[in-house]
Amino acid sequence: MHYYHNYLILNFITMRKVTVVSTATGGKNEVLSSATTWGELKGQISEYMTGEMKVTVRETRNDLSNADAILPEGDFTLFLFPVKVKSGR
Repeated sequence: MHYYHNYLILNFITMRKVTVVSTATGGKNEVLSSATTWGELKGQISEYMTGEMKVTVRETRNDLSNADAILPEGDFTLFLFPVKVKSGR
């Protein structure tokens, strides 16, 4: 029981609020996550991603494209921008 209680406290401490802002839909959503990499978080916010998106962390202005990219500590905001597809030549 003691181990389980400590596990719950540790998970609560590592959870943080991620605000997801989509410029394509104008939507703003909040997600609680303990993800430490972009690959982990991407699966949790996939419902907000429409097609190919450029993802930028507001606080650091870093783009997230590599699944192993380390996320900032604490609460942060992600901006989702649709990637423009060039048609023709």
